[in-house]
Amino acid sequence: MSNNQKKKPVFSKLNLLCFRLFAIIAISILIITTICNILYDDLLSSSNFVLIFDNAQNLLAIILLFVVVIFPHKIGICSVISFLYSITIIFTEPSNVMGLFMFILGVSSCYARGYYNTHRKLKNIITIICFVFLNLTQIRFGSKIFVESLIQTIGFSFVFLLCVFFIKAAIWNDFQVNSSSKILNINHYKKLTPRDARWLIEIQQKVKYDTIALNEKMSVGSVKNRLSFVYSVLEVADKQGFLTEYSQFEIHYDDITTEMLKKAKFKQDGSIAERN
Repeated sequence: MSNNQKKKPVFSKLNLLCFRLFAIIAISILIITTICNILYDDLLSSSNFVLIFDNAQNLLAIILLFVVVIFPHKIGICSVISFLYSITIIFTEPSNVMGLFMFILGVSSCYARGYYNTHRKLKNIITIICFVFLNLTQIRFGSKIFVESLIQTIGFSFVFLLCVFFIKAAIWNDFQVNSSSKILNINHYKKLTPRDARWLIEIQQKVKYDTIALNEKMSVGSVKNRLSFVYSVLEVADKQGFLTEYSQFEIHYDDITTEMLKKAKFKQDGSIAERN
């Protein structure tokens, strides 16, 4: 990414609007599905226990999705919903490939939220083990159904990976250009100051708010309020959202580099008092 470009974060205003729209569409689908289940199925029948459970699961998902509509940056809720449906479908419906796609959706939203940014290999291994274990539970349906379901899962997984490969290949050149210079220039955001840049560097380094406040001789509340404002200007939801988007970036302020910002002294308004 060149110095004159701004990174488009996961939690940009446009993406948050899309998250709200997706949540509303999902709510609509679940409401229609639940109403149809109630109208056209005998819920009191003992054989329809699974259907009753499905409707209860739908109602829970609808409630959680309303939270996403109000707070679209909480996409971790989407992971919970996706994994819940994935577990239920894979465990009870071996021929329903939707369980695979819901699992993929859950993992994808975890990636977007930054859950896999740390200990990535370990978390990937745990994710694969969980998915394999879920599919192995289908053995109880008999070898024929289990093998058919396994072949379907492998087939759809292969097609999905091919799609990812081709999409990644199509944008690979742009990615290489953009990743060659990972610099976040805070000067491009008119409402931010050099001190904000230094605080963001400290956030990258896992410095706590208490420590920042102590070093700046400010209250913890003032530091938190200012950084909340900074996150909103950068169009990230919160501290975790910032680290998800910019943990690997060098932070500059115009021609002032990361190392210079670390050593700088600031005025009360956040501007630089002197350079070392």
